[in-house]
Amino acid sequence: MSKDDDDDYEVGYGKPPKEHRFKPGQSGNESGRPKGARDLKTDLAEELEEKVTVTENGKRFQVTKRRLIIKGQVNKAAKGDTKAAEQTVRWHQMFVGSSAEDSGVRLSAAEDIKLINDFYKRRHGGLNAAINDAARATDDIDDAPANPDGKDSDDI
Repeated sequence: MSKDDDDDYEVGYGKPPKEHRFKPGQSGNESGRPKGARDLKTDLAEELEEKVTVTENGKRFQVTKRRLIIKGQVNKAAKGDTKAAEQTVRWHQMFVGSSAEDSGVRLSAAEDIKLINDFYKRRHGGLNAAINDAARATDDIDDAPANPDGKDSDDI
């Protein structure tokens, strides 16, 4: 650019004056995140892979912290801790897969309906009975008087 071009340069939004522009090789955030700075993901992964010495049944061996956490969670679940059991099942489903997928069980729509109908038979006398009960409940609501006391709103 020549000196004449500088005079024609319009300063405005997204067009800073030449003296305020970044110099070649200069960053806009000199005191920003330093190179090689570690994030939470990196720190957590490193901590979980760290080995510690454990004594179990009189024997000493080294195991990762990740393994200890899993072992502790499963042991708590086995002792009856419901929250630990729920979390263990969630982990299993996330990382291993659900039990239905593992066993290869696949139900068709007809099998689903039969399963639901069998449930309703045991509980309520069948799926059709449950549907009829729901329909009757709806009819009862439609037949009910607007004011259950039988009084008009003007009489009050």
